[in-house]
Amino acid sequence: MSVKLLSDSSSSPSSSSSENDKEPKNEETPLLENSTDLEEDENKENAPVRSMSEINLNSIKPKVVDEQQKLKVKPIPLAVAVVVFLILYFIPIMKKEPAAHKCLAILIFVTIMWASEAIPLFVTSLFIPIPLVWFGVILDSDGKVEEPLTSSRLVAGKFFDPVVLLFLGGFTIAQALHKYELSERLAAFVLKKAGTNPKRILAYVMFLGWFLSCWISNVASTVVCTSVLLPIIRNSIPHGDNFQKAILIGNAFSNAIAGMNTLIASPQNAIALKVVQEVSKHKTSIGFLNWMGVAVPSSFLICVAIYFIILFMYPTKLKKIDLKITKLPKMDYRHYIILGTTIVTVLLMCVNSYIDKYVGDIGITALIPIVVFFGLGLLSNQDFGKLSWTVLLLIGGGLALGYGVQSSKLLRLIADGIGDGVEGQSIWVICLAFMVFAAVIGSLISSTVCAVIILPVIAAVGLKYNHLVLLTVLVTVMTSGSTSLPISSFPNSVSYAIQDHNGEQYLETKDFLKNGLPVSFVSLFVIMSVGFGICYGMGW
Repeated sequence: MSVKLLSDSSSSPSSSSSENDKEPKNEETPLLENSTDLEEDENKENAPVRSMSEINLNSIKPKVVDEQQKLKVKPIPLAVAVVVFLILYFIPIMKKEPAAHKCLAILIFVTIMWASEAIPLFVTSLFIPIPLVWFGVILDSDGKVEEPLTSSRLVAGKFFDPVVLLFLGGFTIAQALHKYELSERLAAFVLKKAGTNPKRILAYVMFLGWFLSCWISNVASTVVCTSVLLPIIRNSIPHGDNFQKAILIGNAFSNAIAGMNTLIASPQNAIALKVVQEVSKHKTSIGFLNWMGVAVPSSFLICVAIYFIILFMYPTKLKKIDLKITKLPKMDYRHYIILGTTIVTVLLMCVNSYIDKYVGDIGITALIPIVVFFGLGLLSNQDFGKLSWTVLLLIGGGLALGYGVQSSKLLRLIADGIGDGVEGQSIWVICLAFMVFAAVIGSLISSTVCAVIILPVIAAVGLKYNHLVLLTVLVTVMTSGSTSLPISSFPNSVSYAIQDHNGEQYLETKDFLKNGLPVSFVSLFVIMSVGFGICYGMGW
């Protein structure tokens, strides 16, 4: 008797379809390794039942452990992270703000762990709540250390934050489009004019993400672009070729940078608009076209630079890429359900900032495809297990760290210190200082969380120097240029989550570091020259 773990027949495409229909296939996964033992037991099922004392425990075959399995830990980076943490923790850097002092040590420790991948990234994320709660980093509204039980709920809740639900919805859409080969159809439609030249395909994909983000959010554009890329990466490029990484990094960075294009392109832009209006007591606002006038030229130049950086970092010998798509079967009702649900979800994501008082956070909207696809059986329990849960945990850890940084008032103290340090300097110097600050923090805890924490402080400094809009807009735009880690943005995390047929991720943290650091410098240069000049010319 061989026991197999099979997906429910109702959750997979109907077996009554014609042979020409290319149905999604779910591999049968053995539930138990030693199925031969069970077959022997079947032959003895009529034998008398023996008591436990009669059973020879030595005859039971233990599960074989893979001798090639190695510990996924890098001792040297781990030791460095621990030593740095202890030094920062015990040196009285912020005597009057113990919570902020402890949070600084935790922040640097986590940064080293993430950057070096001393242990898997999601494990570091799961570690973050422990010191935040145990060391009393979380403060209440009165500035007192929160009770451990309360802080536990607050920090743990970040792992099921609406932002995490947004990622979960995006991964579900991608899984459905791939399973029912809709991503292949979309890729064939979009890339038929791109030709077969790898460099041209890369440029086309990057421009597609950049252009879409001018009119829809970069969350929605990333979902669309990733669906286009999957068939190319998995079927058309030789496994291990540099171009697999090149096109994934290009997709991530073009969509992330395009997040600065318009007021609806990314959450931090809407936050900036709200902060400007509140700080100025609604006497000042930012026009849609005025924002585009600053951001679009800057982001376009940055994307052009990214294109050449990627070609330099990932040289390929490929001369031609053929999109290997066999003749696809005729679409049926299942395909139309998936397409309709995806389109409705993407459209709701695009207009969420206008209807959020009725529908709530965009993460709630992202639950729609999850409920529809799994509820109707279009996706199975096995498909649910295939979603990138390690990336979701990584995002949750980043949000938890961001909450700790905000609650401990660490970033506000640093921002206030920068403001005091540049007092009396020109607005260009002040802007440069805060943009560097935003670039570093945006890479560590995500650009959106960074904007939520630091923009009120930066807007207050801008108002003091009569350059409220200039300083707020440029710093916000710079957060989109912070792309050094998988946690830095939604597009980064989505590209990091893409796996090959063996379940291995194409990208590593070092891929984001070696490309993201030069991109951050390029972004800083372009924004402080082109962006600053346009803002100043507008009288901001």
